[in-house]
Amino acid sequence: MHDGIELEQWVPTVTIITAAFISSARAMAQARGVPNYTYVVIPHPIANVDQTQLRERAQAVASEIARAISGA
Repeated sequence: MHDGIELEQWVPTVTIITAAFISSARAMAQARGVPNYTYVVIPHPIANVDQTQLRERAQAVASEIARAISGA
């Protein structure tokens, strides 16, 4: 979150988090002064999924990521 928020000053960004980190993401955005910072949530965990499963998770949120980056 921190890196995404910092980069947002120069380029459109979106941070991808897993569901387990929603509360932390909200707190970080609030603490950094951007309570409406956009992040995209994928299922938790990702540490034990294979490349195919990870790709499927990414594809499932690809349009959401594109909308967030474009500001649509």
